[in-house]
Amino acid sequence: QNEKFDNASRPQRSRQKVAQSWTAQAFTAPIDIERTASAQPCQEPQTPLTYFKEYFEDDFWEFIATRTNLYWVQTNGTTLGMTAKEAKALFGMHIVMGNLKFPQARMYWAAATRVSLIADAMPRDRFFRLRNALHVCNNDTDYDERNRCWKVQALLDRVRKACLKIPRSNVACVDEQMIPFTGRTQLRQYVRGKPNPTGLKNFVLADSLGRVLDFEIYQGATTSIPTEHKDLGIGGGIVMRLADSMPRGDDCVLCFDRFFTSVPLIERLLEQGMFGHGTVMTNRVKTALKSDKELLAAGRGSSHEKVSANGKLVVVKWMDTRSVTLLSSCCGAEPVDSARRYDKKQKKYVEVERPASVRFYNNHKGGVDLNDFLISLYRIKMKTKKWSVKVIFHFTDLALVNSWLSYKEDTKGAGYTKSQVLHLLDFRMQVAEALIRGSQERKRRGRPSTDATAQPEHHHRAAVQ
Repeated sequence: QNEKFDNASRPQRSRQKVAQSWTAQAFTAPIDIERTASAQPCQEPQTPLTYFKEYFEDDFWEFIATRTNLYWVQTNGTTLGMTAKEAKALFGMHIVMGNLKFPQARMYWAAATRVSLIADAMPRDRFFRLRNALHVCNNDTDYDERNRCWKVQALLDRVRKACLKIPRSNVACVDEQMIPFTGRTQLRQYVRGKPNPTGLKNFVLADSLGRVLDFEIYQGATTSIPTEHKDLGIGGGIVMRLADSMPRGDDCVLCFDRFFTSVPLIERLLEQGMFGHGTVMTNRVKTALKSDKELLAAGRGSSHEKVSANGKLVVVKWMDTRSVTLLSSCCGAEPVDSARRYDKKQKKYVEVERPASVRFYNNHKGGVDLNDFLISLYRIKMKTKKWSVKVIFHFTDLALVNSWLSYKEDTKGAGYTKSQVLHLLDFRMQVAEALIRGSQERKRRGRPSTDATAQPEHHHRAAVQ
């Protein structure tokens, strides 16, 4: 069942530039890497729902209700009658389910395991009917054969619009993110080594805090890549596409791994006023570096550095327990520091020399992995054959993580103590409760009042029963 990449994923070698010549010498860094990742201005901390509304504004719920009702009429010829309040409740209930992780959704309504926050918000059968009908498109008018993601494009546009508004520091990373899905779709990929190897592949631009700044779902030959960068292949082309929103001429650095890195990509970034830094496959750098055997003989922590003839690129090979090769236009081997590593032979921790390029990569490459990890903690899970529903709730989780990370950054700027900052779980629960509570009509006990100014009584927070 392993899917293969389309031909679009293979670099078009005939259009790549002639390989650089390299010499063994010290690299002169064009920027001060110690002052990268400049701090961004913070605002006064807001409520969790306020941050979440940056991604899902109030009009979004009416939009979902309209599209879902339309789909139901088109499919069944009957009226579903979904309201904007029910749409809010539906999403809030799914967020709670991701937090609590019951093995079966029906348990939230069962007498022995009933959760009031969910069970009181909507009847069980109504919940499943709305989820099965959930749509964010018009099947009759939105179909686009050039866009395999047309069923969820309206939602992707909203989330991306909010991501693009996030203030950028001058360092970001590009990596792959998997949207878990094992059902049938042309978009499904298999990426070995990922925690969820099967699903839709999402290329992500993220900052060092883990916030997603931009993204592009892989669609094979129809993946959105600027025409002028298609000669770089899918990896390099995606980097250039995601780099569009990054600042130019401000020591901007993009980090990425060996899937993306190539000499033509680093050179193209330089032409665009940006620096590139990443691990690289040795066969993509046409220069003779010391072999693993030679570096091992020199000892753990040894390295070999070569600089391009024009002095703009540097490749560094470093030996830890195994070798790693990095290509960069901003950072070479110097200054070398030390890293604490465990030595199996000596059965103790030892200090190992580490080139600056390795340190810089480790410090700034993990943004997408961090976002992935935070999503995985409370991922909204469900059994569904519809890839579109999986994508909708993946980006709901992504919006929640982004919102929480922005909230954390604001609380840090406001001088909050650690105990004053909401954990991700509490943040998600507050968003979910606000969505559910905001969707419910408040009712008073007893005979309805005839006083138009009568205020509804306060409802206490629902408890897990």
